[in-house]
Amino acid sequence: MNPQERKQQNLTAIYEALLQLMSHKPLSMISITELCAHAQLSRSYFYRNFTSFD
Repeated sequence: MNPQERKQQNLTAIYEALLQLMSHKPLSMISITELCAHAQLSRSYFYRNFTSFD
């Protein structure tokens, strides 16, 4: 898998994890740590690709 495909796979994992978590609780109750754990990605990966949780 090339780096671009890997990045897309990881971003999809984050979005899917967020949607799944939001089906159980409000966005304001979801932490970045919880989101990353659910997506099986590191917090540093999240911060490299997003400037904030919003």
